[in-house]
Order: sequence, then C-alpha cells, then structure tokens
Amino acid sequence: MMGAEALGRYFDLTLSAEPRELAPGLWWLGEIPEAVAPRRAVGKIIDSDGERDDYCLDDSALAYAGPEGLVIVTGCSHSGICNIIEWAGEVTGERRIADVVGGFHMLSSSPEELAAVIAYMKSAGVTRLHPCHCTDFAAKAALSREFCVAECGVGLRISYR
Repeated sequence: MMGAEALGRYFDLTLSAEPRELAPGLWWLGEIPEAVAPRRAVGKIIDSDGERDDYCLDDSALAYAGPEGLVIVTGCSHSGICNIIEWAGEVTGERRIADVVGGFHMLSSSPEELAAVIAYMKSAGVTRLHPCHCTDFAAKAALSREFCVAECGVGLRISYR
C-alpha cells in the first residue's frame, strides 16, 4: 500500500473529505454522512490506541449529473447505499436518479434491511439499478421485484443520453 507522500511523487494529489467536482457534472462525493441510515462497522482498526470499530469513513462514490438525472457509481457502499444516494442529491442538487451502478454492501441483509432500502429507493425515485460485487443474490432478487435491475460486471458499457 502506498501512502500520500509516495503517491504524490507520481501525480498531483489532493486529499479531501469534502466533495469535489472533477469535471462539469462529475462529482467525487467525499465523505458520505449518515443522512438516511446509521453507518455500520465493517471491521476493526488496531493501532497504538487499541482496537476500535472501522466505519470506513473514507468510503466514497462518484455522481454524474446528466440529462436523464444522476448516475451514481459506487465501490462497495460501506457508507450505506441509501446514504450515498441521498448525499449525491445534496451535493449535485439533482434529485432525479437515472441509475445506481456498483456494489451496494448488501450481503446477508435481513428482510427488514432489504425492505428499508427498497422503501428509501422508491421514495427517492430510483428506477434502474446495476448492483454488483457485494450485493448477494437475495438482495438482487428483492430489488428486481421493485426496480429495473440489470447485470453488471467488468467491461460493462452503459450509455446515458
């Protein structure tokens, strides 16, 4: 793993917990706040201060504000997929959701957790989803009963007008 100093030798590096517009309409969302659902620990941090929960505060996502609305691209969604969708709307000012692409961090979700995510997505106007790597079959099946769920994987090309 390379630190900021080593990476800075190869290119200009700007570290920020705040959102940043990378190009017109394309946003890196920075640190995602708990707007809709509480953040869950995804592991432990062990250092000289001892052991504590790791909430992956540096988890982030991208949002593109295009003519059809927002296209949100996630990694693993450790911040919570609902929090990411909500924050993308706050940051960009765009509330129409064209698509959400990426991992939703929904592995072995309880029926109550699935229902809460589905209810939020419906209230947010989500219609199309491309869930992948950390979204299990049960979550994809539940989501597909309510939304247009499409296959997602390496090499996928999606066009938005």
